Amino acid sequence: MSDKLFSLAKQIEQIKQQSQAGFSETKEFNKNDSESISENRLLQLEQSLKSRQETLQKGLINKNPLRRTEKRSSFAESLSQGNFAEQFARPSNAILKENFNNEQDIHKFVNSLFQPDVRLNWKAEIEKAINLNPDQKEAWLITSSEKEIILGCWLNVWNKTLQEMTNPSIIRPTTQVNQNLLNQTHPSDINIITHLCKYINNHKLCMYVPDLQKINAVNNKVKYKLTGYSKKNINSIQGNPEHIKDLLKLLAVGAHFVIIDSSRDNERTNGQKIPNFYDQFPLNNAWALYHSHYAKVIASKPVSAGNLKTAKVYPDFVTGEITPNVCPFIVSLLIGRTAWSMPIIGDYNTFLQLEGWPQTGLTSTRHGQDFKVHDETKWNISTYGACPYSEKRGTTVFLAHARWNPQPSSGTIMAPYVGAEEAQDWLDTTLIQ
Repeated sequence: MSDKLFSLAKQIEQIKQQSQAGFSETKEFNKNDSESISENRLLQLEQSLKSRQETLQKGLINKNPLRRTEKRSSFAESLSQGNFAEQFARPSNAILKENFNNEQDIHKFVNSLFQPDVRLNWKAEIEKAINLNPDQKEAWLITSSEKEIILGCWLNVWNKTLQEMTNPSIIRPTTQVNQNLLNQTHPSDINIITHLCKYINNHKLCMYVPDLQKINAVNNKVKYKLTGYSKKNINSIQGNPEHIKDLLKLLAVGAHFVIIDSSRDNERTNGQKIPNFYDQFPLNNAWALYHSHYAKVIASKPVSAGNLKTAKVYPDFVTGEITPNVCPFIVSLLIGRTAWSMPIIGDYNTFLQLEGWPQTGLTSTRHGQDFKVHDETKWNISTYGACPYSEKRGTTVFLAHARWNPQPSSGTIMAPYVGAEEAQDWLDTTLIQ
């Protein structure tokens, strides 16, 4: 079977060389590249080969060359040393285009990201991305243009929300609202981005991102030095369009956010008391059966003081292992409490994090395969990418008031907060200093 696969690969490479104008680059294909492609792709390759041969015979390639002008992310480029694997990692009809159809294309797009040979080598690809660039703090399963489409949808909703919230004579959206793009965005995504925008702007929050320097590797996990925090203005008073996009990009790549909405934290940092995001979350959500955040882990399962239902999962209609026919981009936003205390009457901050897929039962293949990579790397895994911003390695991203001045701590390494005021079992201090 592998010989047949290699033969097909060589034929496709020859066709590519004949139609050089249709491709951004051409590399010599060798047998090692064929080994990186699972054999269940064989039928797809045969169909692609037939299609390319027919197109070449008709002379369409020369008349209308394919345009591959998008700049792929460094992670996407690292998927393979040859562009053979890169082009066939996902079916062509699953690549997200700017004129996507919400009812069909997002379903195909999201579903394709959970094909076995797309997520199979997550750990190796994270390591490859880090090795290519020591400062790399993100890795993506999607192309740069797909990432820009997702962020564009969310930014469009954010700007629409600002337009409705503020006096246009005082503050205007960063860009004009695109109604067509808004119509393409799933109502579930609109609701959560709208709610997050209103919360951040009503309470004038800023974002504080850890400044990290790669040091070395510990047990095959990259170790960072925390040198401080970069403050990003993301509210409508001081909002920077690039900073708002940074917020949404970190959301998309799976960063662990903590909203400083604890009464004790705001009192000791000269902040105003604000409503707790977790307590007052108004949108329909499901419950996480269990999760590993801010909990001791015994026998691979978290122990959460007898209360397993300690986090909310948004939205509530993504269940099982099947991608909804009408699918949003946000399929598993985990929203929880940083401390194990009684809801509403207790004191805790809210954490939120986009996971790859919800934990829909005691056994969940999609969630489980991502958690395994997370556990081995301590990088957070989202539907679309991965990043090292995890509370478990002391690299939480904060949303807090403008007067907050977070500083690294000798005990917790990261700035302490309710739920992480001292080093706990879940914090791996060997990965941060």
